[in-house]
Amino acid sequence: MTISAIATVFNEEESIDYCIQSYIKQTKYCDELIIVDGLSTDKTLNILESYLESNPEINLKIYSCKSSNPSFSKSPIAEGRNYAISKSACNAVICFDFGCEYSINYVEEMHNSLKNNKTDLVGGFFSAMNTQTKLTKLYSKYFMPKKEELVKGFIPSSRSLAFVKTIWEKIDGYDTKYLTGEDTDFILRALKHGASISYNVNLNVKWSNPTTFKDIFEKHRSYARGKAAFGIRNKFFLRVLCLLLPLKFLGEGFCLKYLVNLANVVGYVEKNKV
Repeated sequence: MTISAIATVFNEEESIDYCIQSYIKQTKYCDELIIVDGLSTDKTLNILESYLESNPEINLKIYSCKSSNPSFSKSPIAEGRNYAISKSACNAVICFDFGCEYSINYVEEMHNSLKNNKTDLVGGFFSAMNTQTKLTKLYSKYFMPKKEELVKGFIPSSRSLAFVKTIWEKIDGYDTKYLTGEDTDFILRALKHGASISYNVNLNVKWSNPTTFKDIFEKHRSYARGKAAFGIRNKFFLRVLCLLLPLKFLGEGFCLKYLVNLANVVGYVEKNKV
């Protein structure tokens, strides 16, 4: 089995070195590392190109794609991932999100899971990178996935996902009409078309919690729009009722839980007005 690592970037000059170095430290490399740049206006592309000569062992391949630029596309991440996979010479894909922190065994574990489990998709666990404040701790407690959920139909994210290329081809790739939730839609459609999925609890990809109430509201509002767009009703009417009867949220994290519920309702209403 040959595997491509893929990632999309846009104006990541402050973090791109850290991200590439995290890949270089992996215990196993993919056969190629494909990075699609959405016409960055900072030094992202220059920094990426410096690795072509300095680290030939990672077999880095860089592409620029206008449709993965948020100024030219309503779904830049989906467009970028599709473009990266279309350039892949391999028969399987491991996804990276360069805003995350990956353990050094990420590639090796994903590769082994695809090979040994003989499934079409593999989902990994992810948790919060930042839990320093009371708000980020509460957010992790109530809104980050739990490890035990990996065996209960958990829908993973593309920040921790691997799959065979044939399933991407079978369902015509990531749907480019979604700004958010494109990875959830991708996995649900794959499962609907008979794809098999397994989970690797040995992986723990870390990503940053939202750090303010405003960030939390906007994130969950965006999630709700995406879910509503591809038919997940997200218990809409129950959530509306909860807004009217806030006793459900009394106790620890009252404001946080109420805010997230409000964001879900707002996001769903906005999408369905379109």
